[in-house]
Amino acid sequence: MHCYCLTIYNNEGNVDSAYEGFLEVDPTLEENPCEDWLFLYKNSFLMTILTGAMVGIINGIAVFIFEITAPMEKCLTYPEQDMNCFKRIGTI
Repeated sequence: MHCYCLTIYNNEGNVDSAYEGFLEVDPTLEENPCEDWLFLYKNSFLMTILTGAMVGIINGIAVFIFEITAPMEKCLTYPEQDMNCFKRIGTI
């Protein structure tokens, strides 16, 4: 479907005419399947950026919580404390 919708979009600048092609295959369709594809195609870069930002925020919160609780573990050295924090982060 991606190749079909992309070809029509590149040739015509929209995907309205794709609906007729889909109706030939399945006359029971109520909406154009290329409309959903077009939304994802146009917004894929934004979705990638938002996904990365959400992962960064969640990791930042997790690291902050782990750094707060690290002094309570009574590690003998600072590198040992960092290693314990790294192990907790790697476990998630």
